[in-house]
Amino acid sequence: MLKGIHCLQRIISTALNKWTNRVIELRARLITVSSTRDTTLLRHALTKWSIKSRQNIENLSLVDSFIEVQEEDLLRSKFRKWHAGMKRKISLRERLEAKLREDEEALKAGVLERWIDAFRERQLVEQVSDWPALDLQYGPDL
Repeated sequence: MLKGIHCLQRIISTALNKWTNRVIELRARLITVSSTRDTTLLRHALTKWSIKSRQNIENLSLVDSFIEVQEEDLLRSKFRKWHAGMKRKISLRERLEAKLREDEEALKAGVLERWIDAFRERQLVEQVSDWPALDLQYGPDL
């Protein structure tokens, strides 16, 4: 009977050993599969994050470029308005100065014309007073 118990213990021990090894093997495979899945998920998530990160960087670069273009357009528009205003101001100033010169020339011409008329009249009066025959005919008050 001892032999039968010993045989039975060996069978139980062998079965327990096989069952334990099988459980260890299944648990190891489960851990390996789980680890592989986790690694794959992490790699996929990292790849996806990297792609999204690059896309965000590109989008930010595009936004910066767009803002720069908008600022340049606004600056160009402001410069054009300022330049047009300055051209108009300069044109108005030049026209005003030309008008003032014309008015001054016209005034000088008018004064000169009046002075010449007065001068000619004085010369005529002097010439007339030099003619003695007119004094007799018209009198000295001429």
